[in-house]
Amino acid sequence: KPIGQKTNSLPSQHPRTQLQNLSLICRNYFESLTYPSQTFGVYNLNNQVVAVSYDPTAANHIITNKLYDKSVLVGYLNANQPIIPVFPKTAIAIKPTYNVIRKKNFSSGYFPFRVWDGPSYCDSGEDQNQWSGLVYVDINNNSNPNSHSVNSRDTVRTADCTYNLNSFIYYKVTPANAEELNQILEGEQPVDSGDIVILVGMHVTTKETTRWTWQTYWWTPNQENPPTPSSAFIASKRPAQIKGAPAHYAMATGYSFTYPNQPYTGGHSVTTPIIAFNPFLEGGFGVNTFDTIPGVVINNKGVPVKNWVGSQTGCMSCHAMAATNGRVSGNQLESPNYITDRYVDMVTDTAFVKYPLRLDFLWSIQGNAILNK
Repeated sequence: KPIGQKTNSLPSQHPRTQLQNLSLICRNYFESLTYPSQTFGVYNLNNQVVAVSYDPTAANHIITNKLYDKSVLVGYLNANQPIIPVFPKTAIAIKPTYNVIRKKNFSSGYFPFRVWDGPSYCDSGEDQNQWSGLVYVDINNNSNPNSHSVNSRDTVRTADCTYNLNSFIYYKVTPANAEELNQILEGEQPVDSGDIVILVGMHVTTKETTRWTWQTYWWTPNQENPPTPSSAFIASKRPAQIKGAPAHYAMATGYSFTYPNQPYTGGHSVTTPIIAFNPFLEGGFGVNTFDTIPGVVINNKGVPVKNWVGSQTGCMSCHAMAATNGRVSGNQLESPNYITDRYVDMVTDTAFVKYPLRLDFLWSIQGNAILNK
């Protein structure tokens, strides 16, 4: 699939500066839908629109090295190259996730929105429709801006569980990107111009370290004390300049597989898992999603820890499995299954015996590969 983005709307600054403006990142994707030559890996996940996009340096790296070309990847395999050309230190990849509000379905002006209130570690996973937290989004922005409670599943809407649309990063659909969205959501109720798309979550990764840095964000009503995998401590470190809607997005980070940190290769697994996942993306993963059921990690106190569902994953561990053997299964390149959080030796892990070409932690290379080349 072709890749790209409307690069002239992103600031040419250090990744950390770029990440402060979530609104700009969200808007950049939807504005790009009006530019046919600049498209993304975009798909439909449980009626959510999920996109993958890159900063200009990452996009140029993919284009220059033809990393979406299956034949190029097979060439690396034939040359016994263990990893694709690594991305530059400036590279950024994002995975914004959106809910669509079709206005004609909500004549009352209120959109019921399930919110994450922490994991239950259910074997089948926890999709959004199973979450007990419930708020209402006032799509006309007429409600008290100081609402702060989370309503339960079975009670009626009240003023204190109603949030204005302005509490979300959102975008009003134009005629041009309504057509694009309807292709993505084929077979579902059409999206019309004037409908609303709200940002519910986003993965962000930057190549500032060899194994990338991993941050994930999701909307929460309780911005000062968000549930696991975020925390009141993490919220307390939010920069003061992040206000309004962006402040409603909880954050979790994963800068290593486990604690204490282990080296790129030659480390050991007797460590404590560092859990970092996005409820809107991985919350629904049950035991059948993963390679080992259950995955058992021994923490640094010698205690077995059973990780087996999406709410026990880590961004870095999962993306370490981005690899391929060059063969095609269905409509994608073959790759390892996802794993729950554990240490991964990036040279000797057994997954790389069957899938010997590592994709520098980016599943989007595997998922968007052009197979007819």
